[in-house]
Amino acid sequence: MDKKKYKSYLRIFKKVTLAAQMAYYREKFDIRINPIKQLWTNLNKISSLCKSKTTTKIEKLIYNNEEITDHSEISNKLNTFARSDQLWYTH
Repeated sequence: MDKKKYKSYLRIFKKVTLAAQMAYYREKFDIRINPIKQLWTNLNKISSLCKSKTTTKIEKLIYNNEEITDHSEISNKLNTFARSDQLWYTH
């Protein structure tokens, strides 16, 4: 009985999920709503043709129990670490 309910639920879940995906993409690619530039942006995001331009900024570094906040010093410590086997962690 539980297996039957599960399969029924799974079938309904798949239908609802597919309908939601179709509605989402239909809205993303609706020419009447979005300008061409936005359509291309959406297409690139979905297809991963363009890499996102995110960067990670390290605000502080704990190195040998010392907190370092100067960006050039952080850079130097990271370069030193890349050439060695020392342990460190960032916050």
